[in-house]
Amino acid sequence: MPPRASTSAAALDHSDDDFIVADDADDSGDDFMDSPPPSGNARNFAASSSRARAAAGKGAAGKGASASAGVARKSALAAKGSKDASRSYAWEQTFQRSWDVVNEDESGSLEASVKHLLAAGKRRRAAKEERRVRRGIIRHLVLVLDDSENMNEKDGGRGTRLDILLPIARRFVNEYFEQNPIGQLAILLMRDGITDRLVPMGGNTSDHLAALSNKRRLEPRGDPSLQNALEMAKSTLAHLPTTSSREILLLSGSLTSCDPGNIHQTIASLKASRIRVDLIHLTAEMKIMRDIARETGGTFGVALDDHHLEELVREGIAPREIIKKEEAAPRVRRVGDQESDDDDEAGAELMQMGFPLRLPTHAPPSLCACHSRLFPPSSSSATSSLSGSSRPSNKHSGAGSGFLCPRCNSKICDVPTDCPTCGLTVVMSTHLARSYRHLFPVKPFRGVSWESLSSQGNSRPSCTGCDELFPPLPADFPRHSATTNGNGTGVTGGGLSQSGRYECPKCHKHFCLECDSYVHGELFVCPGCG
Repeated sequence: MPPRASTSAAALDHSDDDFIVADDADDSGDDFMDSPPPSGNARNFAASSSRARAAAGKGAAGKGASASAGVARKSALAAKGSKDASRSYAWEQTFQRSWDVVNEDESGSLEASVKHLLAAGKRRRAAKEERRVRRGIIRHLVLVLDDSENMNEKDGGRGTRLDILLPIARRFVNEYFEQNPIGQLAILLMRDGITDRLVPMGGNTSDHLAALSNKRRLEPRGDPSLQNALEMAKSTLAHLPTTSSREILLLSGSLTSCDPGNIHQTIASLKASRIRVDLIHLTAEMKIMRDIARETGGTFGVALDDHHLEELVREGIAPREIIKKEEAAPRVRRVGDQESDDDDEAGAELMQMGFPLRLPTHAPPSLCACHSRLFPPSSSSATSSLSGSSRPSNKHSGAGSGFLCPRCNSKICDVPTDCPTCGLTVVMSTHLARSYRHLFPVKPFRGVSWESLSSQGNSRPSCTGCDELFPPLPADFPRHSATTNGNGTGVTGGGLSQSGRYECPKCHKHFCLECDSYVHGELFVCPGCG
């Protein structure tokens, strides 16, 4: 029986043929092809040598072509290597050295650059253009906080995620009631796979702040459940009238969710109920959160740091724009029908409100309709709004203090609220006045250039608001104005005014940067126009 040729020799024979005619771009196998054939049994190698000699004639004819092909392949690889060496990656091309923006002054200090960056941030917030649109000033918001074990993780060495989130949440609650005095707020916690109600829907600032300050009730544990949180928030807002805005603000720091069912059905029910959901994540973007925000008409953001997180949270303080309701069927107008104001109001509805009667502290004691207590809760807010705060405390008031509903004369502890007896919305006139400013915001002030300042002649040398002196006109004004601001708008880098003055477009009074930021961020009324 003749001996069989070894598999290695046969494979070497065929691979030699293929290597001669092939021109691949990968040279990972060149070292293997240049190595000698593996040593096997001498008898098997002798039997296969005849086949190798038979193929030698065939291979000799292609040696010249293979040599030229090899040289061409090596030159192509060399050209490809030089091209790859000169080409950089996309993330390297778009990379920016953000620390180079901060420049040192003549003394080598960074104080001037830091002040410029802070001033540019103030000006950017104050110069934000706000359109006159319909807004839901009667707001009902559910604040959902992640209280799972993931909030115990530390990011950046500045405490845990919960330690960073809670102070921001407390400031949000305080400013929410400050700018939305007739709004109400509820707080929910995601932990242990369920959702706990920390504070029910109400308008008492002290109750919300006290709950967010009690760390024993905020101990993180378990896993979060996004679906359970949305379901409980929806049940909290479902019974509220459509005349008020219904919103959910969810702050999460977990990348997982322990849901009992199909969360997409919950999203569909939120969309059908016209409940807006805004989501903010502390670590990374999640597709399901992006889908929730897109389907419900909300927003989704990922915080870069604690300052960016606070900016994202502050976007939910101002009332949201009301989206025009989609009518189920188009309205048919017959010949002879007269146009009414309802056609232009896009479904606007009127609601009844009542101004309560303030009871003095020496009034006879009586039970309140909201708590059935003789003495009001220690943290309730039931004093006059004329004291300067929209939510003052009634902690030291007498047993007879409170408010009387103008419709049913029931005693209530807090305003604004809905009367528990007749359901009338009870508010103070100052609450409506504070909410009215969102419908007519103050227009952004524009920067004043040196050219316009010199043409005005006798302009006020100090700020209209704080009476602080403005920088004087430079001695080299013509040359200075031509080089500093060529467009004549009076605005330099970062949106700052070159003269340090900002002019109200209505009363044409000049203000400094601090007053400009205060008017648009806190006061919401121009002192010069008042």
